[in-house]
Amino acid sequence: MKQTACLILLATLPLVVSCRAPSTAGTALAACDSHGGNTTATGDQRGPVVLTDKALRIHRSAIVIDGHNDLPWHLRDQGDSPFVQCDLAQRQEDTHTDIPRLREGGVGAQFWAAWVPPSTMKTGGGVRIALEQIDLIHRMVRHYSKTFEMAYTADDVRRIHRKG
Repeated sequence: MKQTACLILLATLPLVVSCRAPSTAGTALAACDSHGGNTTATGDQRGPVVLTDKALRIHRSAIVIDGHNDLPWHLRDQGDSPFVQCDLAQRQEDTHTDIPRLREGGVGAQFWAAWVPPSTMKTGGGVRIALEQIDLIHRMVRHYSKTFEMAYTADDVRRIHRKG
């Protein structure tokens, strides 16, 4: 079973999570369209994405790294038991991220963001909000320990990826 790494990046505190899952990259590589639906950035309709065998081979041979993910912000809103209300092991309708899509897209490393609203500069609470999300990320790794593993360096990411 090929193991992948899901990274966490929190400002100056790089925390890395590794996904212990087989990569089926290409089966749903285009599933997460950042522009919403099957449209381009300008809103034009486009046809389905067709991946060549060569593109899939290149994709599968690399450690694919997603450089930013605000899922901790979404999960923070779920209260004390976010993984009961939003089981990441199942496909989620309300988020762009779940374990099945990370696996299908062949994501090998994920930087999780502890996002803090800019309004906290005036209202306060930014440190508390950031720390809550950092704690949530650690709880997510423990809760899904068969899927995620913390890593703190690029060497950790490579080591975790090789384990699979």
